Amino acid sequence: MGLFDFTHTRVYRNIMAKIYGFGASIVLVGALFKIIHLPGANEMLTVGLLTEAVIFFFSAFEPAHVEPDWSLVYPELAGMYRDDVDDKVLEQRKSPTERLDEMFEKGNINDEVLSKLGEGLNKLSETANQIGQANEAVFATQEFATSLKGASETANKLNEVMAQDLTAATSYSETVAKVAENANELIKTFDESNTTTVEFSNQVQELNKRMRNLNKVYGNMLSAMNVND
Repeated sequence: MGLFDFTHTRVYRNIMAKIYGFGASIVLVGALFKIIHLPGANEMLTVGLLTEAVIFFFSAFEPAHVEPDWSLVYPELAGMYRDDVDDKVLEQRKSPTERLDEMFEKGNINDEVLSKLGEGLNKLSETANQIGQANEAVFATQEFATSLKGASETANKLNEVMAQDLTAATSYSETVAKVAENANELIKTFDESNTTTVEFSNQVQELNKRMRNLNKVYGNMLSAMNVND
């Protein structure tokens, strides 16, 4: 493989990319030494310039930049990039717009067909909107059914609570009635007890009275016995 062939390889391009970077660094360092007058500035500048000369020498063997053939994408540009293109071939080449018009002609696609196509698209859009509205109505109906079911469940729970409250109220009423009955019996018992207490008090008073009389009799007897003695 000759030098010309080697310059077209990827290895050569990679090597030259590194040489450009290293050589530019050496040139800049040599220029820095020369500008600020450091020792060895002349030698560094000489090395830098020689490196640059070597880089330019090898860069001369690099292949020229290949301009992309835009005529492959835009046929109307074929004459700008290639000189070997026949004018008749250029005339036969058609732009995308011209090819589209030709396709419409072959397919009998005219303004009327395009108008109908536009109307069909508009109707399709309206149908899609109606479908969307129908879906919204379905969702609203489902939401209403869910709300109605929730209301029914709430009503059932309310009925259960009311039934429980009614049972509790009935039980409370019965309890109050029993308490009132017990209170009446208690009052009656208290009245009877009060009567018994009064009678007992009278009997005790009568007994005390008799004991006093008996004591008086005993006292008189003792007095009489003492006098006789």
